[in-house]
Amino acid sequence: MSKKKKHQKQPVSSTKVKTLINPDWFVFSGLFILSLLFFQKAIDSTRILSGGDITHYLLYLRSFVAETIKHGIIPFWNPYIFSGVPCAAGMQPAVFYPLNLVIFTLLPSHLGITVSAVIHLFLSGCFAYIFMKALKCPWTSALTTAFIFMFSGFQMTHLYAGHADIFSASIWLPLILFFIEMTVQTMGFSYCILGSLAIGIQFLSGHPQISFYTYLLSGVYAAFRLGIIILNKEYAKAVKLLSLLGMMGMIAGCIACIQIFPTLELPAYSSRSGGTGYDFNTFSSFPPENILSFFFPMLFGNSLDIPYWGRGLLHEICGFVGIIPLILAIMAIVSKRNAYTILFSVLAMVSLLLSFGKYTVMYKLCYEFIPGFDLFRVPGRMMYLWTFCLAVLAGFGSSSLMELPKRKQVVLFSQIFGVLGILAMLSSFFIDADTWRSLIQISYGWEERIFGAPDLKENLTGMLLIAKKSIFLGAVFLMLGAMLLYICGREWGRALIRYLIPAIIIADLWIFCSPYITTVDSSRCEWDKNMVDFLKEDKEPFRIVTMTDDASLNRGMSYGISNIGGYSPTILKRYQEFINISQGLAPETPTVVMRIAEYSRLLDLLNTKYFIIPSQNPISHPQFKLTFSDSTINIYQNRNCMKRAWIVHNFKVVHGRDAIFTALKKISYADEVILEEKPTIKQSVSRGKEAYPEIIRHSPNEIIMNVGMAQDGFLVLSEVFYPGWKAIVDGRQQKIYQANYILRAIELKKGKSTVRMVYDPWWLKWSLIISLIAGCFIVGIFRVCHKINVLHRGC
Repeated sequence: MSKKKKHQKQPVSSTKVKTLINPDWFVFSGLFILSLLFFQKAIDSTRILSGGDITHYLLYLRSFVAETIKHGIIPFWNPYIFSGVPCAAGMQPAVFYPLNLVIFTLLPSHLGITVSAVIHLFLSGCFAYIFMKALKCPWTSALTTAFIFMFSGFQMTHLYAGHADIFSASIWLPLILFFIEMTVQTMGFSYCILGSLAIGIQFLSGHPQISFYTYLLSGVYAAFRLGIIILNKEYAKAVKLLSLLGMMGMIAGCIACIQIFPTLELPAYSSRSGGTGYDFNTFSSFPPENILSFFFPMLFGNSLDIPYWGRGLLHEICGFVGIIPLILAIMAIVSKRNAYTILFSVLAMVSLLLSFGKYTVMYKLCYEFIPGFDLFRVPGRMMYLWTFCLAVLAGFGSSSLMELPKRKQVVLFSQIFGVLGILAMLSSFFIDADTWRSLIQISYGWEERIFGAPDLKENLTGMLLIAKKSIFLGAVFLMLGAMLLYICGREWGRALIRYLIPAIIIADLWIFCSPYITTVDSSRCEWDKNMVDFLKEDKEPFRIVTMTDDASLNRGMSYGISNIGGYSPTILKRYQEFINISQGLAPETPTVVMRIAEYSRLLDLLNTKYFIIPSQNPISHPQFKLTFSDSTINIYQNRNCMKRAWIVHNFKVVHGRDAIFTALKKISYADEVILEEKPTIKQSVSRGKEAYPEIIRHSPNEIIMNVGMAQDGFLVLSEVFYPGWKAIVDGRQQKIYQANYILRAIELKKGKSTVRMVYDPWWLKWSLIISLIAGCFIVGIFRVCHKINVLHRGC
């Protein structure tokens, strides 16, 4: 009898059946298919997303980071732009971001960019969906929020501009809020741990400004949930929640420790140290007239076939979430007044006001009194928080329409939006070229465009047509919104709009956003093979100047070729001043695109051996020798450039930037070095010419040289000075002096020495240990929880 029982089939648990048919899995599958369809043009091994920052910066940065990691080296230093610059500290390289580590070490960079975009788009929808489900919204309302957050104008125009780092960083907000919410609901330790993991990963994702905004909103949400508990006089629960939230933040900080330390060190030495000024920081504020673009997103052009003619940059100020979501958000505020609706309404309004930047006093107050606001430019990026809050409100609004709404209220709003739609439709037919020209000219008079205003003679017809199209489409969706409100007031209509709302929203957003997914042939992001082969024939370390296009400034990262220019927000302050002075600019002139337009003797100090110049601009000067030429470019060798390292015996101690540059004009770089503090050795005269130091190893974080000195003197390196670099001479650490304003120099005694320079800042080992301990702690906690669950099931 017992044997028969042993072989009896066990009934399938009802819980397992529910799990298998859970509609959430169908939703996630649908979101993944939509993500693939949206990027179908880019899913091609020969194509790449063509956003400016992707093909100018991120593609080569991802390639450099991935290749360095494959060789077992963490790239804390990037030797290939700006003559050497901190890499991990800048955050945008996202050296420690888990998704990047997996994607870009397994795939070629150009394909990895597309795969990363698909995965992040999918995850953004999943995270928004589960957050709304945690707030007890129906799955269709949660799906509405997911669609809006996934395909919003903020996300897609930023991706079009190549801001894949913003795209990657922004998706984590709803997941962080989900874990905060679940921690509140369950008071469970596991959700607290998962929340800390989400916060830590978000910080590693590569965009400090988006992280700053994410933590601001998350902090407000956590305070809001804690406040509700305190108002309900559940003080013991409030204390427990406060400890869990504190633990969540602390563990998150430990996880991200390896990124936090270098990032905190960088601002003191970057070009933004001491602030960049209010005018620079408020570049591309959201212009008040662009509120119209919430309804008619192409009213001011689309930056694709028709140039954007409004103020600011379109991708930095696009807050389009679709017209139906705006209507739903309004309905949520009117008909579903609960604490959550009020919170997200206030947050949406505050985000909008802050996005106005220089156009309101509110941003000025934040800039002056709230730490962090002075570190970032482009207030228009507050559209990130506006977009998310509107998506949440639209989900609430969708939910409220599925309930029994107030008939008179719904009819009234249906009539209002219907009338607005009709008026918009009529204006799209009757607006003429003269009227549109007058409006554009008025706009041109308000503010000078940083990239110049589009020429009206060439573009007026296109500007008018796309504005008409945008107004017409806006009118159509306003009337569709009025129709939805009308039918939701009827018994039969509520079941129908449950599915109509997400379908119409995805159609509206798809029409606007899908044209922004553009691609180019990946071969256009490569240098000519003959040119690369020529440069690679030179086995000595050298740097180049590219005077061709901005895309070439960072391209050397993919080939291991160093450039003295570059394109990155991470520029060291002294280096920027050095290059600005060499180019005849004011030292403090801010930039993120460092172009070299003319030769200066100062550039010789940077080991600038080759100048790559368009073939139509030949150089005729005895100092420059033409060494390579093809139909598009000429490469000239600079005969006077200094080696990567050399020996001098004379020095001058000079204080102050202006005095140093005055001294640099007079000295022979090969014979004398400018220091800013007195060394321990005395001036000496060389008794014979030493050989140049022999560089036997040169990797991103380490340089090893053999040096022979005829007399005591200095080894000067054409390497940028930065704290964290250590000089080890024959096994003993040696002081590194700041030389010639931006370079490094060390004292060496007479005789032969082996010099090792390694990037080994004080925080490196500690931050690695703390991050590893935090990771092991999380793994250990979940292994323990898993064993406990297994034991319970066994009982």
